[in-house]
Amino acid sequence: MPNNRPSNPGRPNPPAQPNRPARPQPARPQPPRPQPPRPQPARPTPPQAGRPGNRPRPIAQPQPPRGNQFWHRGRYYSRIRGPAFAYPPGYQYRRWSIGVRLPPVLIAPSFYYTGWAALGLQQPLPGYSWVRFGPDLLLVNLTTYEVEDVVYGVFQ
Repeated sequence: MPNNRPSNPGRPNPPAQPNRPARPQPARPQPPRPQPPRPQPARPTPPQAGRPGNRPRPIAQPQPPRGNQFWHRGRYYSRIRGPAFAYPPGYQYRRWSIGVRLPPVLIAPSFYYTGWAALGLQQPLPGYSWVRFGPDLLLVNLTTYEVEDVVYGVFQ
């Protein structure tokens, strides 16, 4: 009587005819794949009737300066004619940026600018002052001499 028990209990018995090639299966027709929908061209939405608050607001894009204006923090300001700026000895125009420390020679009352309200700029907090350097205004911390804000091209 032949022994039909597997030699290894965890494995199935080997096939009866191990060298016989597998029979080819007929090809099954594949169902067509669903195509993603084609993007439609965007159509402008007609304006909604009713109150103006129902319409979406257009996104404001900064425009290039118009004539005698400069752009600062989301709005335009008018440039002003100020007295000619006299640079300290050994200095010429430099474009300062926020976080830079100014040399002490530039933190002098002769460089302070008190006409910030006429430009529509914010009042400096105690311990800060607007300092003019060439055509630019710098908001400076007077204890650390760090530039907190910059407005480029205020003066002509």
